Amino acid sequence: MTSSASTPTVASPERERELGRWAVAYGVLALLTMAVSARLWWASPLRLTRFEFDYFLGLFHDTPWAVDAVLWGRGLQTVLMLGLGGLYLGLVRRLMVAPEAWSNRSVARCIAALSLVFALGLPWVSPDVFYYIGTGWLESHYGLNPYLDVMARVPGAAKEPMFANVFPAFLQGVTPYGPVFQKLAAAVALLSGGHEKLALALFKAVFLALHAGNCWLVYQLAPAAWRRVALLAYGANPLILFSVLTCVHNDHLTNFSVLAALVLLRRGGWFAAGAALGVAFSCKYFPVVFLPAFAAAAWCQARLEGRPPVWPSLRLVAGFAGVALGAQLVYPGSVAKLTSMASSGFDVYRNSVHHLIVLLLGGAHGLSDYGQVLQRAFIASYPVLLLAFWPRLRRAPFEACVQLCLTTTLAYFVLVNACNQEWYLTWLMGLAFIQARGAAWRLALWLSVAFVPLVIFTVKSHPFVGILANTALYLILAGGVLDYLRRLRAEPLPAGA
Repeated sequence: MTSSASTPTVASPERERELGRWAVAYGVLALLTMAVSARLWWASPLRLTRFEFDYFLGLFHDTPWAVDAVLWGRGLQTVLMLGLGGLYLGLVRRLMVAPEAWSNRSVARCIAALSLVFALGLPWVSPDVFYYIGTGWLESHYGLNPYLDVMARVPGAAKEPMFANVFPAFLQGVTPYGPVFQKLAAAVALLSGGHEKLALALFKAVFLALHAGNCWLVYQLAPAAWRRVALLAYGANPLILFSVLTCVHNDHLTNFSVLAALVLLRRGGWFAAGAALGVAFSCKYFPVVFLPAFAAAAWCQARLEGRPPVWPSLRLVAGFAGVALGAQLVYPGSVAKLTSMASSGFDVYRNSVHHLIVLLLGGAHGLSDYGQVLQRAFIASYPVLLLAFWPRLRRAPFEACVQLCLTTTLAYFVLVNACNQEWYLTWLMGLAFIQARGAAWRLALWLSVAFVPLVIFTVKSHPFVGILANTALYLILAGGVLDYLRRLRAEPLPAGA
């Protein structure tokens, strides 16, 4: 990709010190934000899920002001998250002005320090990691299939320490995740030896390593003139750090596989790129929608090089199919779960168009019918998007593939997805920051700062407050997407590598 940026400003010692001050302020505020939840590392027994969406995680639950403390905690978290977003944005913008003010090593040190600080916190807004621990223990200790068996049916499940913080409703369900991630969960649970906190720490260690890997891949894929800024924008991103390292969501394994697939695609490793995309699909299923974009990019790249275009595309699809199908064969029942999810999805609504519909209609009557219409609209939009991006694909296959993957993801979030959780937004951050500065960067920075502060009001709030918060977050997302599409149309076609 080519960068539209001007020649970077020559660094000065004052600019370096200024960046340092912003980084320290960001780190100190992050440490203060994480400190309240971090105290539970020393709690025994660990009782976390009971106090989900309480910033103080039950610190005041035995006091007369317990209810007020929850409300004040939500307000405090909103202020803290806005502060973290503002400091992050200030730090990135200052490096944009003077990319030479920091060396790559300085950027890496900043990212490493912030990552460790965010990893200290425990997941107070979504303890899904305990479900990973539970299903991993179900397989590795009890020898059961998490696609067919559930934790609630294990004898003595109510007293099993590894199930203690699993959300009660999740005890009744089979895993919705892909086989590759399930094997990772089983390995982590096995290594923990049945100690829940150790399993949590091991998951955090795995995701710290994946975050380092993702940062390296973003650096490799970003335009040469802006690699350092892209590295900081991705690696120090508060939405990513909070979602993946504090709340320990598993999306970074998928993100790593997608970014690795893009590296391999750019190098012409068609089969390997497809295989990496197959790994991403075998963690979380959404990346299957990237397959046509990857295949089209392989086709167009071969045409540009004067080679027959069919074989690169076929090799890429074969790599994807081999890994995806092979992974599904590991667990009996995984295909049935995949089919069920593809046809019906989840009955969980968060920060989505469905909340806007409910607010406009004054109720949820007919919501499933609207959902089916929107799902068909997304399916119909895909070939339209592919045709719209075809001139870009013919001119710069790799760059256009990245843009198409990002745009497809955004269309899914805005039109179809019933549950736009903050950690799902990590899917698009890498796709945005590896592009030349422009519409994608503007969108990614906007969502990185504006989305997380309201998340704590979306669940366990007064019903009207919950609807308003969920609708507001959807409008933050949809408004950013519309601005992105408007600006993308005005941008010149990519010039290629």
